[in-house]
Amino acid sequence: MPAIAWYPEKIKSGQLSANTVLSMDVLPTLLTIANISTENKFDGQDFTQALFANKKLKERSLFWRYRNQFAVRKGIWKYLKIKDKEYLFNLKKRCSGKYKLKSNSSCNI
Repeated sequence: MPAIAWYPEKIKSGQLSANTVLSMDVLPTLLTIANISTENKFDGQDFTQALFANKKLKERSLFWRYRNQFAVRKGIWKYLKIKDKEYLFNLKKRCSGKYKLKSNSSCNI
């Protein structure tokens, strides 16, 4: 999902990033910007280096669900399960990057 960040003293105008950032990443990032340290551990990761220095974030597997849909994303691959149907997407490819999997298939992502 696209986002806009505005912090003229730190973020260069017109900067684009291909990093994947989730809502759970916002709290650790805001704590870093506010210079607040805590012993608490968060699932999200601080993305200030992506914002301020346009650096690539460490790759991680992303998991989410919505009603009867479950998904996993890692790198260029996205696995999606909707009820009993399974799909594997190559996100580098356009429309041709979708593969329907049989329900008894297994796939390493």
